[in-house]
Amino acid sequence: MKQFHPTHAKGFTIVEVVTVIAVLGILATIGYFTISDWRVRTARAEVASDLNGVVSAMESARTFSSGYPAAIPSTFKASPNVTVTLRSSSSTAYCAEAASKVITTVIYKVTNTNKTPTQGTC
Repeated sequence: MKQFHPTHAKGFTIVEVVTVIAVLGILATIGYFTISDWRVRTARAEVASDLNGVVSAMESARTFSSGYPAAIPSTFKASPNVTVTLRSSSSTAYCAEAASKVITTVIYKVTNTNKTPTQGTC
């Protein structure tokens, strides 16, 4: 019969427990930054997509009238997480901005001369 000896006790050593906690902390940190980066990329894509919709709506309205409209056409609907604002508009020019409601630092703009969404404000 095997005798119980105190130096062979069952359980985890403090080194094993600290190692597991450190590994879990590293994994949690990596996961946090990965999700955070994903949220920013998603917000940028959503804002850019909405501005591309604004460009289409404004160009379509100009095609069927004598110039750009004074307001964003009702055919355009913004995404739920994006605020789109027409900052300036005349019959010959416009500037529109879109901002993410989720990541407030994501703000893009388009103009009649630069129809590609770029970072910044009008």
